[in-house]
Amino acid sequence: MSHSPLLFIHIAKTGGSSLKALLGTRIAPSATLELPERIEHGSPLLDQLDDFELVVGHVSYDITRAFRRPPSVITFLREPIDRALSAYYFLRQTDDSNIPLDFSPAQRSRRQALGEHVRELPLREFLRSHRDLAAGHMGNVQTAILGAQSVSGGTRGTVGRADLSRAKENLTKCVAFGVTERVDASMTLICEALGWPSFTGFPHVNPTLDRTAVSQLDPATLDDLREFTELDAELYRFATELFEQRWQQWSADHPAAGAAGVEPPTDAETSFRFDRRIPGTGWHGSERFGDSWISWTGPGTVSTIDLDLPSSDHVMLRVTVTHTLDPEALHLTQLLVNDIAVAVAVRAEATVHHLEAAVPLAVLQRRDDVARITIRTPFVLRPCDVDPNNADSRRLGIAATNVALLPAP
Repeated sequence: MSHSPLLFIHIAKTGGSSLKALLGTRIAPSATLELPERIEHGSPLLDQLDDFELVVGHVSYDITRAFRRPPSVITFLREPIDRALSAYYFLRQTDDSNIPLDFSPAQRSRRQALGEHVRELPLREFLRSHRDLAAGHMGNVQTAILGAQSVSGGTRGTVGRADLSRAKENLTKCVAFGVTERVDASMTLICEALGWPSFTGFPHVNPTLDRTAVSQLDPATLDDLREFTELDAELYRFATELFEQRWQQWSADHPAAGAAGVEPPTDAETSFRFDRRIPGTGWHGSERFGDSWISWTGPGTVSTIDLDLPSSDHVMLRVTVTHTLDPEALHLTQLLVNDIAVAVAVRAEATVHHLEAAVPLAVLQRRDDVARITIRTPFVLRPCDVDPNNADSRRLGIAATNVALLPAP
């Protein structure tokens, strides 16, 4: 592997599971190393880090020292009290079956005790009765992960201001980072730093359900959480200021992008492959598939893409499809050109299917700038509903690798 590995430091309950799902659409599973939740110096896995394109784990920044080549580091941070509440209510909603299999007996016993206390006690009582357990999951966790001198993520003893200083310094070394409260802008900056086409759509994986909001906390509990997360709060203020500086620089470099952080579509062309920003709407964004790029339609059933007007008077529209969660969708998908439906035929070729339709000249002449292609799928499905082992919660229609207006044969 000629380039340096990508290291995603996954801080729990910051949206990291969702980012990990997206990273899995760009880098093959065979090129990804997912580290166990507890890993220490001397682990044989540390000798394999440079053999993978992507390394993911609940690990601290200190693990970068184990790479032979400095990795490109990305991570996500979250407002500390909101992260603490998400961690607490997530533990309340899970049982011992979710304890990682790689835990030692002592680690498993500690996690079981944590789960029991969290499920039995109200938040404030838990914070005051089990301070050490609470600090390890709801305290200055982000400071510990980015600043502690241990390869394994999570708190180890007292987290102090020296750890905070290292955390700030290490954050500046990240090639990119995001903040949960600004997901769209975060993904724009991460993709820009990695030289990838932007993601559109952010799947909500591993969410915490039925939880109390920060605004609903009583003053005493809020004060306790502020005490627990004092260093994380300072780190988060530093992170949001740095993030805003990077975002303002990106905005200055992309003046046409607007406040939403979405670049304008690329110029239209008669044949579009998904290796760049998509000139249309209703797409999940580009994903790596083998040697090519694809994009799923969704989350709705209508997707559009603008193509240049072809020079030929006899034109065929072709949408090349690589994936669908239900084969029936292929035969029920409708294609429209400039809002006029065209008759679709499905043709199989090797590992793909082509949706093809003759396009009358009069239909192309309805617009004098571009030909607007509309793909209307009969339904969308979530992979997690089709396969319980799949964590992807996006609503997907069909996956296309090419949309083209071609001279008719």
